[in-house]
Amino acid sequence: MNQQSNLFNHYSYLNQIFYIPKKFDHDWSLFEKYTLNNENLDKLTAEKTTIESKPIKTDPDVIEPAQKDSLFWCIYILFHGYAEYEHIQNKHKNIEMEEKQKIMLFCQENASKIKEHAKTNGLKMSQVRLKEIQSELLLDKKTSYYVFYIMAFYYKLNIIVQCDEIYMHFQCNDNSKDLFLIQYSKYKYELQIQCLKEDEKSHIFDHCILIPFDKEKPLKGLSTYKVSDLEKMALKLKLNVTNKKKNEIYEMILLKLTELQN
Repeated sequence: MNQQSNLFNHYSYLNQIFYIPKKFDHDWSLFEKYTLNNENLDKLTAEKTTIESKPIKTDPDVIEPAQKDSLFWCIYILFHGYAEYEHIQNKHKNIEMEEKQKIMLFCQENASKIKEHAKTNGLKMSQVRLKEIQSELLLDKKTSYYVFYIMAFYYKLNIIVQCDEIYMHFQCNDNSKDLFLIQYSKYKYELQIQCLKEDEKSHIFDHCILIPFDKEKPLKGLSTYKVSDLEKMALKLKLNVTNKKKNEIYEMILLKLTELQN
């Protein structure tokens, strides 16, 4: 009965609105709270709705890749970007293999350019060494510094790899002043995503020791150095060489420098 009464009322309302004669004999005050009068409009505008905004996700300043070959992933992120690295998710092994294959092909097709660049920068890069690098790209799970040099040349990047007071300089883009930093600590590499500022460059150049990556020993022969030269190097390396003989200082420095090379 109630349903029939409600249905009749609905028809009655419609009839009074759209047809003549209009006889509004119902209690229209029941609909006042749904009408857009001034009072209701004021209530709506007075109500404040708080929209929670998601924080803008920014790239971290320092990135420590979780993968085993962290040196490879540092330079990959530097070139491709952190967003691309995050997008890879669990496909790191496939991407790493694909990228290394591209670099190996580049190495094969640009052997003369690589050797010319290496010679200009005082590096040793024989044909035999290039073959070894290509094998490493396919087989090794860890990126050597020779492979890293090829990657820096492939990406055209200038990079410093630093460990405490020791550093190696990979200058592979003569047209760019941008210099990036990768730091080595506790058997892992981490990348500083922004290029080095001038004062940061100066600090590294003035207070750290540059060593070559392409030689078996980072130092020349013992007879090449004066005791004062070795003491200055030991000071930069924060080594205590008090009452040490020349050959002892030399061995202490050599041991410290070899940590980064290996």
